[in-house]
Parts: sequence; structure tokens; C-alpha cells
Amino acid sequence: MEVKRLQSKLVYILKKNKLLIGCIRYIRDLWRLRYYLKPDTIRYCHHLWEEIFINHLGDVYACCHYMPEIVGNIYRDSLEEIWNSKRMKISRKRCLKGALHCRRGCYIAPRHYDLSQTPTLEVPLDRLRKVWFLFGERCNISCIMCPQRGQDKSIPVLEFEKIKDKIPTANIASVVIQGGEPLFMPGAIEAFRFFGERGCEVIFITNGTIMNEHIAQMIAMYSKWYNVSLNAATKETHEKINRGSCFEKVLANIAMVKRTAKTFGKDLKIFLHMTIVPENIHEIALFAREAKEFGADMIEFGYDASVMKLMKKNPSLRARLAKEVSDALKDMDGQYERVNLIELRLLLNYNLTVRCK
Repeated sequence: MEVKRLQSKLVYILKKNKLLIGCIRYIRDLWRLRYYLKPDTIRYCHHLWEEIFINHLGDVYACCHYMPEIVGNIYRDSLEEIWNSKRMKISRKRCLKGALHCRRGCYIAPRHYDLSQTPTLEVPLDRLRKVWFLFGERCNISCIMCPQRGQDKSIPVLEFEKIKDKIPTANIASVVIQGGEPLFMPGAIEAFRFFGERGCEVIFITNGTIMNEHIAQMIAMYSKWYNVSLNAATKETHEKINRGSCFEKVLANIAMVKRTAKTFGKDLKIFLHMTIVPENIHEIALFAREAKEFGADMIEFGYDASVMKLMKKNPSLRARLAKEVSDALKDMDGQYERVNLIELRLLLNYNLTVRCK
């Protein structure tokens, strides 16, 4: 809590002192010169030409990982000004020169691409294809591995009513809504409806505890999948990790969304996500087996840093889990439409495979 207070105080000081901000940016730019001296052979990042990310303070970035830097603020500037702002053009130029500081360690942008001609630094706004929104950290539950202070009502949230007229929707294919818990924030629900009615696919991940007929209809109509962070295969473990959640309620909400999608004739997929922590490592294999019974069409795994440390200290545990998960996935061959094993392979240091539909 004390760290958060110090961070808030530092942000306040920086906002009030423009000279200090200028000095910090100057030092940062000098530091980034090293990328010009040793350019990266992998250069292009499509995010700078096709996407934007808006956080809960209205700050705009090119990437959802707060990269490469703030290029504007949606409360203060129009999206057209931000899209071709000086800082955005500088970032695009650095990208093409192989000098973008975040590109080397990036695992989001593809490392192989077909770039038949060099893109221009000035990009028409109708090239914008995807918008990410981080509405804030507010959440109705408190997961043990989550650093967010979701129950604190003083946490700022993005005021969608103030910015929705600044977002052109004609050429945007998809919108990603992030939290906290997106369905816990009225502004996020309004954004869901707003973009869905304008033909955009809405993507989000939820803890699955909030549902009613109106929300179920929006999900069925405007999303291609219902992405739920379940984090366990049993009630006891789920409620231990997702503190404040109810296992039966989450499963009932999944069933409601599936029924609603069927009523509207929509091919909605259920995507269940398991974040692995020390408290649920014993249920990884069980999750792979049981997720189909919970209604999943697709499953994926992530992990907390604490569990990676545990695996490195306990190679025998890692080997045992790898064998259990491998056997479970063999039993589930052909039952899921998609299984994302990238992070699970990294965690268990094992070449896991599964055949999908």
C-alpha cells in the first residue's frame, strides 16, 4: 500500500513539473540511441500502423504493453491528432530503422512478416483496425495472484462517455476491453454495446461471476467467444484462488451464455483460461480433462512468476506434472477446437502436444 502511495506521489510531482518531464525524456532518448548504433534486423511492428491502446487515464500507446511510449491523451486530443502525432511518427521511424527499444524482447508482434513496400510515417486514420481499452483495475473479486486493488472505489476508471465520439468505428474490426473485471464497470459495458452495435467484434476476458440476460445477449451478438478465467478444476481450489467467486455460479453463467447464443443462432465459443499458481498446480491435468464438461470449446494456460520459481527449484515436481499433463492431453485429443500450450510448455519445459478438431 505504501508503494502505491509513493507511486501516486511521484506521478503527481511529474505532472506538475514539466521541466523535470522534459529532462527525463531527454535522458531516455539518449539511452535509446544505442538501438541506432546496433540496429535490430527484425524491425516491423504492425501495432504502430494498425492499433492503439487507451488506458484508464486516457493515455494512448501503440501497444497494450504500454509500449513504446505515450503518444497522446484521448481526453485532451482527438484520435486523428494522436494517430499521426509527432511522437507516433518518431516511433514508426524508429521501428523501420530497427531502433524501436521494445521490439527486441517483444513476443506479441510477429518476427516474420511480408513487407513488400516500406509503409509511410503518415497513416490515414481508416487504417486503424483494432482498439484496446484498459478501463481500470476495479473488480468484484480478489484473486490471490492479482496485484490490482480492485475493491478500492477510489481507483480511476476510463470515462467512456467523454471519449466515445472521438473513436471512429467505420473501419475498426475489433475492440478489446480489459480490466479489472470489465463487466463490473458500467463504462466498459456501455463500450461493449456501443462498438458491438457498430459492427465491431468485442473481445474481453471475465471472471465469469457477473451475468444477466442483457449481458448474455450482448456477448452472443457481438463476440465470437466468451473468455472466462476459471483458474481451477474444482470448487475448493477455484474459490481459494478467485477469492469472492462462486464456482457453481460461474459454470451456470457459462451455460446461460451458451443457451443464449444458441437461441440467437450464433456460433459462440467458450474459452476457458487457467492461470497457474502454486495453489493450483496439482489441477493442471484435471483442468485439461474437465474443461470440456464445463462447456469449453477452447482452453489456454498462463502462469504467475511465483510458480516458475517453484518449478526451477523442484525439477522432480516439474517432470511429474509434465507427465501428468501430457497424458491428460493425449486423452483429450480431438475434443477441443483449440488448445494454447505456449506458456504451459515454457513452464514445464516439455514439448506438450494435442490434436484439435
